Amino acid sequence: TYGDAVDNTTMNLDYKLEPNTTYTVSTRDDLVKLSTLINGGTINGVTVEPQNTETVTIVLLNDLDMSGINFAPIGDTSAHAFKGTFNGNGHTISNLTVNRTGNAGLFGVIDGKVKNVNLSNVNITGSGLVGGFAGQLRNGGSITNCSVLSGEVKSTGNDYMGGFIGAGWNHSSSKASISNCYVNVTTSTTIEDRKSVV
Repeated sequence: TYGDAVDNTTMNLDYKLEPNTTYTVSTRDDLVKLSTLINGGTINGVTVEPQNTETVTIVLLNDLDMSGINFAPIGDTSAHAFKGTFNGNGHTISNLTVNRTGNAGLFGVIDGKVKNVNLSNVNITGSGLVGGFAGQLRNGGSITNCSVLSGEVKSTGNDYMGGFIGAGWNHSSSKASISNCYVNVTTSTTIEDRKSVV
């Protein structure tokens, strides 16, 4: 019912993201690896450069419990923005904790398409653009059929924040969009006029 069926052209995550390829995320370790591949960092002692996601599709195969992990957002900065397609297939990621300087959320910056994923019991803290789901949505990016069902979102800086996304900006002719999404979290910030309506 959610599309992006998994077939024999689908690959497990390795140390590189190939163009025009679908990758599966089955475990919480896979989700951490995905974040590292996109942001750059170290996987099993191997240094990986930030990967281009423009034509990449990610398919979530299971519910994930992220308890005990301080997660780095997927696409943590504008330079590493997520530009591909992420299909959660209706699954729920629970107990997601992000506590960092900079952008914070499951995603840091989204330029691509994210759909069909739910978050439950989030604990999101950041000093940049901060949201329960994403710090920033921009450049024709879209979030569809997604939710943040419970938890807390906190900004420790002076940038924009919100329960679902911190900010939605358009730096191109393509408009960013959010459709059929839901949020129910508590928010706190040091600067009230920087709080988003979303």
